[in-house]
Amino acid sequence: MNGDGRSEILLGHSHFGGAAGEGAAYVVWGKADGVPVDLTAVAAGQGGFRILGEASFDEAGYSVAAINDLNGDGLPEILVGATANSAAGVGAGVAYVVWGKADGAPVSLGEVAAGRGGFKILGETRGMPDSSGAGFPVTAIGDLNGDGRDEILIGAPSDPDGQQRGAAYVVWGKADGAPVDLGEVAAGRGGFKILGEAAGDALGGSGLSYSLAAVGDLNGDDLPEILVGAHGNDAGGRDAGAAYVVWGKADGAAVDLGKVAVGNGGVKIVGEDVGDLAG
Repeated sequence: MNGDGRSEILLGHSHFGGAAGEGAAYVVWGKADGVPVDLTAVAAGQGGFRILGEASFDEAGYSVAAINDLNGDGLPEILVGATANSAAGVGAGVAYVVWGKADGAPVSLGEVAAGRGGFKILGETRGMPDSSGAGFPVTAIGDLNGDGRDEILIGAPSDPDGQQRGAAYVVWGKADGAPVDLGEVAAGRGGFKILGEAAGDALGGSGLSYSLAAVGDLNGDDLPEILVGAHGNDAGGRDAGAAYVVWGKADGAAVDLGKVAVGNGGVKIVGEDVGDLAG
């Protein structure tokens, strides 16, 4: 980011501010010597910069990731998950895309939420009492829809469908500061939703989308694939775990992992033995 030819280091600190804290993340300038780095200095703009959470109890920085340039300035962007943020409903969770920058000035996620310096992605609610926990994991995936920008992959282990199936969302990368509502993405506008295989797959069950990753093209269509872990899935025995490889695609149609499990749209990988927690 700062033009010295070295990659930077991105750290999350979801408990920044104590039990009621808003959380934070830090970008530390890459360097070649062995001198330790003090994040207090980074927070003051020396050797990097701090990204401060939007509101108390948000747990911003629970997950962090980098994504390639979205807004055309040649700098990578920063993904920050705040799984306990309640802007869209109690515990619905959010994620933020923060535009990359080369100076040490701090970033306020409240400003990003207003479209200044990035944009906010609001968790899905549907009016259900259970929180979705969007932003638990966040990561980047390569370009799926052909616009030249990478996409954003967000997990919501407690998807609010009343059945705790868990979910993941692919959000199309974009260059403006307008917020994204994962309820809209679930309807195929601005991306697509990946829905868990069975009721109870999230809390106390399969732990769907606690882990997410992107992988290069496997099926020969030149699109990257999506990996979704479900470490408590019981298909191979109690808590044997599972993972799903979902074929990358360019349309907004939702993906049901129940269909992927039988070979439609991807493949399921089943844990070997009881208690393995694969995925």
